[in-house]
Amino acid sequence: MVEATVRDMAGHAVVERVAEQLLHAGVADRLADRMLAAGSVERVAERILEGPELGQITTRLVESPAVERLLTRVAESPAVERTVTQVMDSRLLDHVVAGLLESEELWLLIDEVAQSPAVTEAIAQQGFGFADEVADQVNQRTRRADAITERIARRLLHRHERVEPPPPAMDTP
Repeated sequence: MVEATVRDMAGHAVVERVAEQLLHAGVADRLADRMLAAGSVERVAERILEGPELGQITTRLVESPAVERLLTRVAESPAVERTVTQVMDSRLLDHVVAGLLESEELWLLIDEVAQSPAVTEAIAQQGFGFADEVADQVNQRTRRADAITERIARRLLHRHERVEPPPPAMDTP
């Protein structure tokens, strides 16, 4: 009954004027001081933090296009660029990197990535490519060394240079 009466009165101009007079008279400030002294504000803050409303408000904010536009403007602002530059130039970044390198979790992550099938396959493919390259180099040098050795042996034995037949033509599809 009292609640219905308060609801009915809330829309009346008289109530609006009384509320305005109370605000001008400093009643709201005295009420706020009393609430702070009595610990009511802490209880309200705890209720807000523990209740579902804060999560709901946060979700609405995060999904809001207006907040996205605001964050984009902030991220592109010269002030943020200066701040990031200062952080990059400061010892803070060195401390963060040093802390990361000392972190067991980072090395566990690196081990996990290094053992992933994609990484091991890429390393194997690169290894095969490198092995083929080395084999080609060794093969070319061996052929040159053979040719030089053969020329020297032919000169010592007073034999004519051997004429190599042209390499066979490779069919291309």
